[in-house]
Amino acid sequence: MRYETLGQTGLRVSVIAYGVYGLKSGPYQGLTKRELVSLIREARRLGVNFFETADVYDRGEAERILGEALQGELDEVVVATKIGYDFYGSPERPRRRFDPEYLLMAAERSCERIGKCPIDLVYMHNPPLEVLREPTIYEAMDALREENLAKHLGVSLDPSDPQLLESAREALKRRQTEVIEFAYSMLEQEPGRTIAYEAEARGRGVVVMLPFAGGVLDESLSSAEEGEARQWEEWYAGGKRRRGWYRWAFVTYQFMRQQILSEFTEVLEQSTPAQIAIRFILSTIPVDSIVVAARTREKLREIVEAVEQPRLPEKLVERLRAAYKPMQA
Repeated sequence: MRYETLGQTGLRVSVIAYGVYGLKSGPYQGLTKRELVSLIREARRLGVNFFETADVYDRGEAERILGEALQGELDEVVVATKIGYDFYGSPERPRRRFDPEYLLMAAERSCERIGKCPIDLVYMHNPPLEVLREPTIYEAMDALREENLAKHLGVSLDPSDPQLLESAREALKRRQTEVIEFAYSMLEQEPGRTIAYEAEARGRGVVVMLPFAGGVLDESLSSAEEGEARQWEEWYAGGKRRRGWYRWAFVTYQFMRQQILSEFTEVLEQSTPAQIAIRFILSTIPVDSIVVAARTREKLREIVEAVEQPRLPEKLVERLRAAYKPMQA
């Protein structure tokens, strides 16, 4: 495992972070609590020291599972959580709230569930551009540190935000945004690439999420049939992907795969699809850590091994970048 310093926070984090989601929906749906605890501990054994979750995942249960799995080691790892969805006042349909009163309460509850306070990194979870333009959210972030609820602060951007680049730039203007998190992969190259370089220029930590584009790039999904694609659109990015996104993604990925097969068969011989996806990220942007979801120990080991593999050939990177055409509205 390789480790990087997360921006100017001083935190040393593993290049692969393990994302802890809920068991009722999303990538770990169908797993048992015992199985997820085992995966978290396997990640730790493989050298992962950076773990990420959110309070809204299964309404706090994901945080509890993470704290239980790492009991006795919480001081030795970096824990990040996200707050900003009020599932306390509106459990059926959590609404976004970024007022100081709510965020302080939410962070206190997260500390209790995880069993660690202050939490190493607390993200604002998907704040929209209009919120990021107002001082209230940054005052609330300062309060989290003043109340010893968070050591460091960040913003996790909504991948479906139609003003994603503007949101990122607004967040990066503020000193409170020590770390910025966003989606980036072969299938979502922009505006993530631009955000990464602008964040690096400001000395901010860069964390990438959704490196496999919701199961397409690691081939955990392999069908573009309309029924299945629609089902996964409901899950990916909270059901906010436009209809047809998965079908577009499968077609685009197959074209990219042909680019690899035509001249770079040795890459396919060296690496699995998941490893190529990780290598693409490490070859194309400045990044401190990549948050992954893995349902099995074998998949987790496969992903971790990608960090030790060489960068992709520059010519292949150029081909994959040229093959990327964002889905049209």
